[in-house]
Formats: sequence, C-alpha cells, structure tokens
Amino acid sequence: MVAGEVVRLPTPYAVLRIRASTEPEELTAEQEQAARAAALALRSGIEVRDPTVLEVAWQLAATAKLDAAARLVPFELERVDGTFLRQLAAELEREIDLGRLRVEPEPTPFFKLHDDLLDIDLPPPPRPDRQRETTFFEVRFVDEIGQAIPGLPVEITVNGAPHEVTTNAAGVALLEDVEGGSATVTVPDVAALEEIVLPRWERLRPGSLPVESNTVETVFTGAALPDVPLRA
Repeated sequence: MVAGEVVRLPTPYAVLRIRASTEPEELTAEQEQAARAAALALRSGIEVRDPTVLEVAWQLAATAKLDAAARLVPFELERVDGTFLRQLAAELEREIDLGRLRVEPEPTPFFKLHDDLLDIDLPPPPRPDRQRETTFFEVRFVDEIGQAIPGLPVEITVNGAPHEVTTNAAGVALLEDVEGGSATVTVPDVAALEEIVLPRWERLRPGSLPVESNTVETVFTGAALPDVPLRA
C-alpha cells in the first residue's frame, strides 16, 4: 500500500477510511472524532484478534512502515503473542495521533429520487442546534496483569446523569453522544466484578500491568470501589 491508497475499517457505527499522509493537514472536528473512533476500533479488535481488524492492521502497519508488523502476513497476526499485538495497536494509535495515518468517515451514498417524489410537500427540517456539542467518554478495565475485564456493568455519570454501560470484549466501556467535558465512572455491582476476577485468582498468573498514561490503579478487596474521574 502506498501513500494516498485507502484502507477501509468497518466499525459498529460507520465505515472509516484510513490513508497514509506525508503532508500535515488541519483536521476538521469530524475527522478528529473519526480518528478517535479508529484508534478505539483498532485497539479493541486487535486485542480480541478479530480477523478483519487484524488484516486492516497489517495493511496499515505496512503503510506506516512499522518494520516488525510489515514483515508478517495477516494469518500470522492471529498466532503471535499478546505483547506484540498490544505493541502493534499502540504504534498504530501513535501514527494516527501524529497525523501520519489520516481517518475520515466513509461518505454517505447518494440516492436519486424519482421526479414524482420531488413534488411531495414535506415539512421543513428542524433547525440544527448550533450550540450543542457532543463528545464521548472511554474507559478500559483490566486486572493486575493487564488482562481485559469484559462484560462488567459500569456507571458513567455526566452532569449528574448516570449512564449504564457494559464493557466489551476488550474491557472498554464507551459512552457516546453526551454533552460535558468531564465525568466519573464507578462499578455499582462489585459482585459482578468478583464473578469475573475471582476465578482468575485461583492460580498464579505471570505478568504485570502495562505502563500506560492516564491509568488509575485501585486495589479490589470486595468492598465498593471509588469513583474515578474522566475527561472527554
């Protein structure tokens, strides 16, 4: 793949177009949101070894000239260890943050209406609220060795309003289309958390928590967990 060639990344909400960029470009608000969505989809899909996402990651790694990943073929990515995959996801996310991989949503297809339909009187569309700006909050739950905690009900509170979210296979809880620059997240049902982590603690597991930015560590003893602040 060469600069300018487009790779399509399907997500639950839209198909994202990703291409290599050699020149700095000013991003629109839509492109910034698409970049965040692409980074999340790549990280989550790589961790659960989604074949479609792994193939996209391989193509993007070759585009971004990530030497270790570029030498692999897609089916090999399904067999490599988790440490390599986490490194690959982090490097792709870095390339997106630096602007060397540019992301934009797939344009909506245009459909031509029959001339007869154009004669129908329709009410005027509502005026868009130019003052309303929405954002999203994303938080990932892992255990003491960095293994994802999926299927965990959590509560994200924005402007005093609680929102119930369940972590996905990668341990990510995502709340979208809300207004506000800050929020808090908590685990309201500690029994649900115990059901997930206690079986893991029945045996000794090697590993350690990956060193990442914006990380909050909490010791879980079975008691209620404190609220954790989030930024949009």
